[in-house]
Amino acid sequence: PSGKFLNFTLDGHLHNRKINPPYKSEEIPNVEEIPNVDYRSEPGFHEIQMSLTPDIREVGIGLYGDFGRYIFQSSINEFIGVDVKKCYYYALDLIKNSYCYEENHLGYYDCHLRQPLDVGAGNRIERIGKKYEWIAYFNILAKLSDYHPLKTYDHSGEMPYTGPWDLSIRDFDPSLNVYFLKADTDPVIKTAENNSWALDDENASIETLTKWAEDVAPCIKDHEAALKVTDCNNNSWVYLSQKEDYENSIYRDQYKTGYSKGSQRLWIQSFACAIKKRDSKKFKAALSNANFWGSWFTMCPEAYSLFNMEYAWSQGYSYVYPSQWYDVEAERDAGISYEFDSLEKYAPLSYLSQWEGQYDGSINESISIWMPSKLLIDSLSLSQGQVNGHFYDKNGRLTIFDDESSGNVKGLLIREDALNAFLNSCDYDLIWVCQANKLFKVNAGRTEYVQSEWSGLYSYNNGNVNGKLNCMGVYPRDINK
Repeated sequence: PSGKFLNFTLDGHLHNRKINPPYKSEEIPNVEEIPNVDYRSEPGFHEIQMSLTPDIREVGIGLYGDFGRYIFQSSINEFIGVDVKKCYYYALDLIKNSYCYEENHLGYYDCHLRQPLDVGAGNRIERIGKKYEWIAYFNILAKLSDYHPLKTYDHSGEMPYTGPWDLSIRDFDPSLNVYFLKADTDPVIKTAENNSWALDDENASIETLTKWAEDVAPCIKDHEAALKVTDCNNNSWVYLSQKEDYENSIYRDQYKTGYSKGSQRLWIQSFACAIKKRDSKKFKAALSNANFWGSWFTMCPEAYSLFNMEYAWSQGYSYVYPSQWYDVEAERDAGISYEFDSLEKYAPLSYLSQWEGQYDGSINESISIWMPSKLLIDSLSLSQGQVNGHFYDKNGRLTIFDDESSGNVKGLLIREDALNAFLNSCDYDLIWVCQANKLFKVNAGRTEYVQSEWSGLYSYNNGNVNGKLNCMGVYPRDINK
């Protein structure tokens, strides 16, 4: 395969026609239907049949298996003109006759030495037979992708298969290493203490709680100071995405103790967006007093099917993010002073790369890494180094990184001089869409609380951050007055 790849690129060009799907695989053949086996004679293969059983009448064992219905059948049904029953029997044939699942060696282990996979209970070890199911599953999907188009998302038409991101079937990331999420040379960000936001009296009256919820906490009042920070070497950094999160000890321990009366939490989240400079005044006038709760405007893009090291020019990246610019979407009563259609598009400058830990045995839990947008990567000629979530310019200088070491404040940071270079070269302005929430749980029952919601717009101009968070309302819930 490597020799063929070299032949494709010897003339200095990458011939996508030769390396992109579809490939020349063999179509899925008709095979003899393997009858259901008895647990007492073939317990291991019986487990495989139960697991692979799709939700089709008179096929397989029992009603259906979770793997058979929610993974195997679900993916196959995304293709047009495919017989799930035919694929089911072909998968069994592969496992038994091609992959040679050996009942004498594996059946006893799969059925007697351990309990079935239970990710929720912390059991991460799959039976051996399940590995065979996965191999057959991907084999079949590869063949289907060469001969069958995919259904469109609304199932009203068809579209070509372009890669595994179409089906969200990437179950582990070979470019992600949990041991490289932080470097010893990472800048240490100076953070301010925030000890005056919580209420001391856990038996406070509803009137007191309502006033507390409406009060402007210091971290809300001075939020602009949290968006532009300095490190211990006095270098200036700006957050492209950020979440401040504060909890009192009762809140942190409530799920261990089962006691939540008096638990309190305050959080502020901010997402930076680029807007074209010519549209800046209109955006600020329209959104300065807007309520962003329930608005897609505050939803930072998320990716579940891109690899950590996926290039921003790759086909998969372009599929997941076909455009870097978005329309403003919000509730009609959000207080925006312009009609949505009259506002120009905006471009989020970060996205959240999510990698689930359910099927990836190399990680213990789900991992989230903030990444810069394609606009920033292309404009500043950035590339990711050995450390995940760290982006460097052509001179090897750390320019953007996901900071997980700053205590209560975390997010994606960019050097201020690099941000200025980006904004000036592209003729953009920078704004942040911000939300905040204050919450106090009144009784031990976790559904009884008083909370307030806050919303605000901040802007960056000539090194200064300006804006304000406004209280959108106080909402008691399930309070027995």
